[in-house]
Amino acid sequence: MIEVLILLAFAKIQEAVNAGKAWQWAAAYSVFSVLWNLLFNQMPWLHIALLALVVFVYVWGYFALLRRLSDSIALWLLAYIGGAFAPLLLAFI
Repeated sequence: MIEVLILLAFAKIQEAVNAGKAWQWAAAYSVFSVLWNLLFNQMPWLHIALLALVVFVYVWGYFALLRRLSDSIALWLLAYIGGAFAPLLLAFI
């Protein structure tokens, strides 16, 4: 759950600052995700590498979508919340 909250924080910061490209912010979040999993989850290195790749691609698309929807606050808010919680919901289904 903490990773979702940090993803929401990254999403808001990357839009508010508007410095750097979406892939750079996604790479930063992927590094955070790798470090988080190294510290708190006992996962093999291969799983962490695959997780980093999947997280990077997902978060890159998520941040790019948020930037594209910045003109419509209703759609942005829906994507902001839905995009952060969608992987969490899929993990529990």
